[in-house]
Amino acid sequence: MNRFTVGETINLYEANYKRLLRLVPFVRESEGVTLLEIGELPEMKLEVVEHCRYTTVVALTCHLSSAQAWMTDPNMKIRLYHDAKVAEVIACQNHCRFEARYPYPNRKMFSRHEKRQVNVFLGEWLEHCLAKGCRYAFDTPLTNA
Repeated sequence: MNRFTVGETINLYEANYKRLLRLVPFVRESEGVTLLEIGELPEMKLEVVEHCRYTTVVALTCHLSSAQAWMTDPNMKIRLYHDAKVAEVIACQNHCRFEARYPYPNRKMFSRHEKRQVNVFLGEWLEHCLAKGCRYAFDTPLTNA
């Protein structure tokens, strides 16, 4: 059974925060929707859902435009803690409130460490986007006017 230390988890959240800020450096000041073009990847949409003094919640969606009925567009909600400089996935594919550890097997067939795996996926997704290069579909982020 894999065990992860608190330090390893914090390092993952800190790395995801840095990646997200490298991808969208103005996320703390942004409002509304920002469209991103990442190399030849399908368009990504980053929507600021909530702003608080020390946190921002964003929804990150990639529109794959897939004709495959079995494939859904990846989407996540991420809470950025600006004072601690960490980012944590709070919802993924319409599932929220991840447990730190699940018994296995379980009714929904979640991995034993589902919460960690969705945060690892976020890191891999952001790293891939950074490697492909990012440009904004608009000169400035879209805002709710």
